[in-house]
Amino acid sequence: MKTYILLLISFFILRSTNLFSAPLNGTYTIGSGGNYPTINSAIADAETQGINGPVIFNIISGIYNENVSINSIPGSSLLNTLTLKSQSGNSSDVELNVIQITGSNISITNLSLNSGDINIQYGRNINIINNNLRNHGLFVSAVRLSAVNSGNIQISGNTNVSYMGFAGEYWFGAYSIDSVKIKNNIVNGPISFFYCFSFLVESNTIGGLNAAFNTDMNFNKNKITGLVDAIGNFHNNFIIGQIINFSGSNNTLVGGTLTTPTLPYLSDCRNNIIINPTGGPAAYSSALYSGSDYNVFYNGGNSNLINYGGISYNSVQDFYNATGKDQHSSDQPVNFVSPTDLHLAPASFGDPLLIGIHDDAVIDDIDGQTRSLTSPYKGADEPDIPLPVELSVFNSSVNVNNVNLYWTTTSETNNSGFGIERSNENQDWRNIGFVKGHGTTTATNNYEFSDKGLNPGKYNYRLKQLDYNGNYKYYNLSEEVLIGSPEKFSLSQNYPNPFNPVTVINYELPFNSNVQLKVYDISGKEVITLVNGFKEAGRYDVTFDGSNFASGVYYYKITSDNFSSVKKMFLIK
Repeated sequence: MKTYILLLISFFILRSTNLFSAPLNGTYTIGSGGNYPTINSAIADAETQGINGPVIFNIISGIYNENVSINSIPGSSLLNTLTLKSQSGNSSDVELNVIQITGSNISITNLSLNSGDINIQYGRNINIINNNLRNHGLFVSAVRLSAVNSGNIQISGNTNVSYMGFAGEYWFGAYSIDSVKIKNNIVNGPISFFYCFSFLVESNTIGGLNAAFNTDMNFNKNKITGLVDAIGNFHNNFIIGQIINFSGSNNTLVGGTLTTPTLPYLSDCRNNIIINPTGGPAAYSSALYSGSDYNVFYNGGNSNLINYGGISYNSVQDFYNATGKDQHSSDQPVNFVSPTDLHLAPASFGDPLLIGIHDDAVIDDIDGQTRSLTSPYKGADEPDIPLPVELSVFNSSVNVNNVNLYWTTTSETNNSGFGIERSNENQDWRNIGFVKGHGTTTATNNYEFSDKGLNPGKYNYRLKQLDYNGNYKYYNLSEEVLIGSPEKFSLSQNYPNPFNPVTVINYELPFNSNVQLKVYDISGKEVITLVNGFKEAGRYDVTFDGSNFASGVYYYKITSDNFSSVKKMFLIK
C-alpha cells in the first residue's frame, strides 16, 4: 500500500510538472548531443508546452527515420513562429521521411525527404523554403485564409519536387492579392490547383500546369514544359507543350501538333510569340474574341496558320483582311537559343516585327530585365542590351545582422559602377549604395559591399550595373539571405571605451519588447534617456554623445520586460 501511494504521488508530481512547464522560446538543437534526441520529441514539447516567442529547431546533420507531424502549437502567432531547419543551412545534410502540417505559423527550411511527401492542411502562415524533396510531392489543402491579414503561404526555392497540388475548398475567398506565393521552385511534374484564389506562381520550373477552376491566379516568369490547362493572368512565361487554356501577354509559347494548335483560342492575348513547330495551326478559335494583337504566329510557313470560326487562314495578313483582327500581329520565324531554351538568339535581335506594345502590367521580362517603354519585344524575353561587364561571381555571407556581398568581373568596358539594391517581404526594391567600377579593363576585379545593422527577416539583393551611356543590367543574388533573431536579451559594452566624446552602445532583443536605455552619472542621477519605447526583435546600435557632459564615470542601464542590465563607461576629455 505504501509503495502504491508513493507511485501515485510521483505520478501527480510529474503530471503537475508537465502542466506548468515553461513555453518554449529561442533556438534549440535536435540530434546527437543536442537539446532533443529526435525531431518528434522536440515537436511534442512545443505542442504540449506551447511557445511564447519565435522558436527555431536546428536539426544537426544526419538521417532521421521519422514521420514528422506538426499540429496546433499553443501560443503561436504571426510573430510567435515555429521553424524546423537544417543547422548547417544545407538541405542535403538532414533527411527525414514525411512532413504533415495541420498547425499554423510554421516554417520548414533546408531539409530533405527520403521516403514521403510534405502535406499541409488547415494551417495558415506557412513557409516551405529551400527544401530538397528528392522526387516526392508537396500538397496543400483546406488552408483557412479567410481575410487579408490571416497569414500568407510561401513555398519557394524547393528542388526535386515530383508534383505540387493545391486544393482550395476552404480558402474562403482569400482575395488578398498574392496571399499564396509559389516562387523559384523546381517541380519535375505538374502543379495542380483546384478552386484556389489569388495565388502568385512565379519563376518556377514546372513539368505542366493544371489550374482551370480558379480565380485571380497570376502566373509570371515560369518555365513550363508539358500540358497547360489554366485560367489566370500569364505574363513572361516560357511554355513548351500542349496548351488548352490560356490568356495573357508577353509569353513565348511553343507546342501543338499537326492537328492540335499551339493556342486553342484567342482572347486578351498581346505581345505573345506563338509557334507550332510541327507545321500545324498556331491558333484556333471557334468564337468571336477581343483584345488579341501584337502577337507573332508561326508554323514554319505552312498553310492553316490560324483557324478561326472553321475557316483556315494561311497568314496573319489574310486573317486581318478577312476579320479586321490582329492588325499589328505578324508571322515570321523566330530564333531561340535552343529548342529547350526560349531566350531569343542574336539572329532575332533588332527584328522590327518582334517589337510589341507597352503593357503596364509587364515592366520586366522573364529574367527581371527592364522592358523598353517605347519598343518592348514580343514574347517573354527582352533581348539583352549588350553591356560591358562579364560577371563571374556574385555571392553573400552573413555576420550576425550584417550582410556582406562579393562579386567578381573578368572584364569591363565603359563600366561606371554598380548600384546595390535590396528588397524584403515588406518592401520593394530600394537602392542602398553604389560601388564605382573600373571603366575599361580586361583584368579580374573583385568588389564587395556591406549592408549593416539589419533587423531579423528575409532579404534579396541585386546589382544594377551601369555604363557611362546610361545603359544598365540587373544581376540577382541567387539565394535569399536570412537574418535571424537574437537568442537572448543582451547589453554590450560600449565602444570605444574610454571615449571622447562619442561612443556606441549595442543591445539585442529576442522578441518584441518595450525598452528603456538610460545614462546615469556616478552619483546615480539620470542624465539622459537614449531609448524609451516599443522595439521589434533584433539588434540595435545607439550613439551616446558626451560633448555636453563632464569627464568621468557614467553608467548605462537597459530595462526591457523581464531583463535589466547595467554597464560602466568612461568619458575622458
